[in-house]
Amino acid sequence: MVGIAGRTAIIVEDEAIVAMDLETRLTRLGLHVLGVAADGGDAIDLILQNKPDLVLLDVQLASSTSGLDVARAVAGAFPAVLFLTSFSDDQTVAKATATRPYGFLIKPFDERALFAAISVALERRDSEAQLRTLSDVINRVDVGVFLCDVMDDELIVPVLANPAFASWAEGDAIRGVILDTCRDILTSRERTRTVVSTSGRRTLSIHAEIVEQHRVVVFATDITRLHEAEVQLEASQRQEVVSRFVQGLAHDFNNELTIIMASTELMMERLTTRDLDDDLLLVRQAASRASALTHQLLDLSRAAEGDTIELGAVVEQLTPLLARAARPATFTVNGSGRGWRCSMSATSLAQLLMNLVMNARDATAEMVGLVSLTVESRDGRARLIVEDNGRGMSDDVMAHAFDAGFSTKGTGGNGLGLMMVRVIAERAGGTVQLASGRTGTCITVEFPVRSAVEFEARSVAGPRA
Repeated sequence: MVGIAGRTAIIVEDEAIVAMDLETRLTRLGLHVLGVAADGGDAIDLILQNKPDLVLLDVQLASSTSGLDVARAVAGAFPAVLFLTSFSDDQTVAKATATRPYGFLIKPFDERALFAAISVALERRDSEAQLRTLSDVINRVDVGVFLCDVMDDELIVPVLANPAFASWAEGDAIRGVILDTCRDILTSRERTRTVVSTSGRRTLSIHAEIVEQHRVVVFATDITRLHEAEVQLEASQRQEVVSRFVQGLAHDFNNELTIIMASTELMMERLTTRDLDDDLLLVRQAASRASALTHQLLDLSRAAEGDTIELGAVVEQLTPLLARAARPATFTVNGSGRGWRCSMSATSLAQLLMNLVMNARDATAEMVGLVSLTVESRDGRARLIVEDNGRGMSDDVMAHAFDAGFSTKGTGGNGLGLMMVRVIAERAGGTVQLASGRTGTCITVEFPVRSAVEFEARSVAGPRA
């Protein structure tokens, strides 16, 4: 039983002798009496101003405001109301019960009955206060809470759901996962089960637990931001691994090429046969081109922070080269990125577009090929869309298209093309999307851009302090 010493009380009683006796008894029990009121209106003001733990309230007050009126008016302050009455008829009790009191005391009452009634009322009030606090927390917290009765495979009866859960369960996909989890946990007789569901743009961690024979409680936590952060971290780690791999590969390859080129020079100096000299010249030229490619790899693998280009101008400069790379397919360019700057080097953009165009060309090798580049820029984002009318990709190929070393070209491909496209796009703060069917492939690279005017203004102003 809860202790009552030190708790506060207000007495509402219009019989002065009864009020004085009651105040004495309450003081003897250890309660602190904040005031005594004989009028219902005065009682309401006194209770709302002081917010006592306990109100002993006479049902029949002589004032125009009855004890029932007082009880209804102060309900929002949540005092433990004990009715005092000399009448125990059914009608009076029914009216008083409608106000949800914490008990009744029939006059005259002894001190033992008074103590018991007060103790029970205060314990109930404390319990209800805890429930209100818990309910407020459940309703405010960003964790979905759902209680349901699983009657059979088809019938699930909701018992309660907090606002967070109600908002998350609006989508059929998420609601279906939750209901399936409730059914599964009862069917398997597991005590608990945790699943992660990604539906649309929301990722939820769903925990379900049996609380009674057919009753299941579900806690759903929105982990969308955590999931996105993990994806970004994974992408960043993957990019660093790729960067180190490319740097090491390019460095070692360039060392070997240096040896080949130096040896070729020595042989050309020693040999006088014209045919051999021409052959060695071809070897040296091929090695030079290979060396240039390794420097491009090294450029790709190094962070180019602060490098910016005017998108449209670089695309125009690259157009003849891209058209040549697309042959024999017909190559077209739509749109322009004029007036927009992006955080990417010209070499990186060339590497990105060359890989996409050459892949599109290879996909159209067995037909009259069409390859197009569309440049769009709006709302601070640029989109480079490369499309072809080729043979498309299977689901399995699409699933591995960006993996390092994956290639559909047999020994003729190194599997680095699309991986490099993604690395370049992510380094510029962008993304790559792939869509393919039986008749063609579309790859969209999207990344942030700034208008040239804004860029020049910031460059002149310099960094803010």
